[in-house]
Amino acid sequence: MNWIAEQNPYNLVAPPGWFLTMLAARDRDLVILPGIKQPMYRLARRVTKSLGVMTALTHDPETVQMIQLKVVPVTSILPTIRCWLDVIQWLDDHDTWMVGGAEGADRRLSAQEDARLAALQKQHDSEADARGSAGFHALKIRAGEKVFVHSGA
Repeated sequence: MNWIAEQNPYNLVAPPGWFLTMLAARDRDLVILPGIKQPMYRLARRVTKSLGVMTALTHDPETVQMIQLKVVPVTSILPTIRCWLDVIQWLDDHDTWMVGGAEGADRRLSAQEDARLAALQKQHDSEADARGSAGFHALKIRAGEKVFVHSGA
């Protein structure tokens, strides 16, 4: 079961059955919980590998509940959601395994950052070139080495 509503103080409606089935088919470790402190759905993942018993170091009820259920938070979903397929699309867009795991995600992020920095450098170079050219022509005009000749036409 991937809808765990043991505590549901805001009486959030369960997500549609077809969505829960699709979510389970996509990843059996994903679960949806109703929020305890806020009227929101919490998408979480079951922890399958752990280095020991986790204990709550906080009095936050949602954190305590997630520790007790052995899940980690993934994202929050507004209760006004109209299209549950958007959640599946969001998962696909943010899935590191679809880009080759952590290494693939790192390569993709590095490439995006390199492209952003290259575009920024190109913009700075273009601006510096324009300023340098304008400064050179202004210096030549002030020194009298360059004059403007107006045609009578």
